[in-house]
Amino acid sequence: MAAKSNYKPWLITLLACVALALLPTGAVFTLGVKKYLLVTVAGILCCAFSLLDNMVIGVLLPLAYWLCGVAPASVVYSGWAGTLPWITLGTLLLTVILEESGLLRRIALFAIIRSGASYRGVCFALLFSGFLCSLFTSCCVQYVFAPLAYGVCRTLKLKPGTAAAGVMLAAAMGTISANGVIPYPGFIGVLTAGASTPEDPVTLGWVQALWSLWPGFLFITFYLWFMLRFLIKAPQIDAKEEFRAQYARLGPVSSGEKKCLAVIGLILALLLTAQWTGLDTALPFIVCPWLFFLPGLRVAGKDTLKNVNFGMVFLITAFVAVGSVAGYVKLDSIAETYLLPLFEGTNLLTTVLLTYAFGLLMNFLLTPLGYFSAFSSVLGSLYRSLGYNVLLGLFVFQYTSDAVVLPYENMAYLVYFSFAMFGIRDFAKLYALKIPMQILFICTVMMAWWRFIGLV
Repeated sequence: MAAKSNYKPWLITLLACVALALLPTGAVFTLGVKKYLLVTVAGILCCAFSLLDNMVIGVLLPLAYWLCGVAPASVVYSGWAGTLPWITLGTLLLTVILEESGLLRRIALFAIIRSGASYRGVCFALLFSGFLCSLFTSCCVQYVFAPLAYGVCRTLKLKPGTAAAGVMLAAAMGTISANGVIPYPGFIGVLTAGASTPEDPVTLGWVQALWSLWPGFLFITFYLWFMLRFLIKAPQIDAKEEFRAQYARLGPVSSGEKKCLAVIGLILALLLTAQWTGLDTALPFIVCPWLFFLPGLRVAGKDTLKNVNFGMVFLITAFVAVGSVAGYVKLDSIAETYLLPLFEGTNLLTTVLLTYAFGLLMNFLLTPLGYFSAFSSVLGSLYRSLGYNVLLGLFVFQYTSDAVVLPYENMAYLVYFSFAMFGIRDFAKLYALKIPMQILFICTVMMAWWRFIGLV
């Protein structure tokens, strides 16, 4: 039965491509646009349904653009000339090194013990330790915290259900939802690359992004409190001694952990002083993780490199190609022709709401990487035409990656879901109210903050 069910997503992908292939071409829907959409839809659906490994999609998607004559190689592979693939590789490598050193687990256990190890304390400890580790790694600990949260559920002896979902989602909010606060290269890098034009490149430094988005931390913290107060019946537990025992088994802080802290301190120092030194804020994440292979700081080796998710580097860079090729076939101009009239005459708040609604719809149909890469150029063109700051549109669009009701809408949530500590109904119950609350937060707190810093 399992093998038979695997044909359904392949069939859906095939039918979608056949439907596109049968559409007639014309002055607007040219052959180039048609071929672009065929390749893009096939790649996005393969990613959404996990039909192929990330590495395979990352190699085949841009290759298909080139071989099918959609765009020349100089356009298709232009993403590799930027910093995005290298900052992604660096942050993924840094995450593996921090995990292998035991530092991430130590931070989480320390936070849990300091919280008192009650149910609510454990949830907030996972949230805050997830935020701290996301800050260190530019949000590349999403998958690392999933098994850690599962281990916490086992320690608390929680059965699958709402209470276990609270623990798992607290860790997810500290690492996945953190994308809306801490710049994650896989999302914000794809968005800015797609929205850029030769005449108006969209640049966003790490500190600038953090400064623009930090109030989102208040919303995430509030929503976890809301879930624990109104949606979850907290079990009465006291596992402080068990967590103390786990922390004791880690032993004293190792030399490897100290070296990791030193390099993290260096990265943060470089980022925070970049506004005065003029340093590109991508460089600390690109260069510093490789210091761990040098004499004196060596805590990594060949086995470390085997654990790096190289497939994600290729996948993210392939989705940059989606945006680059969209610009080459003038898809942004076509979309502007048909979408701009819908936005004309609207005020800024209405534009923001329409942007969020469009992203919310796309999140039901595609993965965040898929619709970010496919529509970031369109979004950039629309906001330029309306005279608004492009970054404003990109920030609002990025928020929709976490506007989920079902785990499949964001691949990172599927990792947490795969541990079977909560069902789809539990997830929907806890996350459904997050969307209207997030919309209200954007329209009030975030808009006020963006006005204050001059983004609006």
